[in-house]
Amino acid sequence: MLTGDDLSRRSVSAKYAFYVLADAEDTLLQQYPAVHSLTERKNDPAFRAQLRRGLLALLSAIRGRALAACHLKNLGITKIGLTIPVQWGLDFEKVYRELVTEVFHVDESTTPKIFFFTETESLSRYLFKHHEDLLDGAKEYNSIMFCDFGGHNMV
Repeated sequence: MLTGDDLSRRSVSAKYAFYVLADAEDTLLQQYPAVHSLTERKNDPAFRAQLRRGLLALLSAIRGRALAACHLKNLGITKIGLTIPVQWGLDFEKVYRELVTEVFHVDESTTPKIFFFTETESLSRYLFKHHEDLLDGAKEYNSIMFCDFGGHNMV
């Protein structure tokens, strides 16, 4: 949540900062009423900088936890897989990639590499890899459908 120091402000999920920073089209913005309070100031450079700083702070905290976990097991980060909503296009990926590159000090010509997966793709990969028993009943069929309901997935 991006709230700042003023607790009287309305909190909005940090996810919606991407909609401003990626200059999302109005047709997409209309689908998310929660983002409207942010888009009112989308042309304010100071506000955009504040949103960017908030996302960098969040990603920095994630980086710290990831590096601590790697240190415990003597591992390193070679790839960064990021899940994104299915409706996010290349403009969103560009913003996300820039932020992650800055925080994780990524040199795309070496490692780690940054990959994007939709949330539904990630769910399906996880289920097939870690919970094959959940899918046993579906083996007699030729396909399995994963549905994405804008923040809610269903198999």
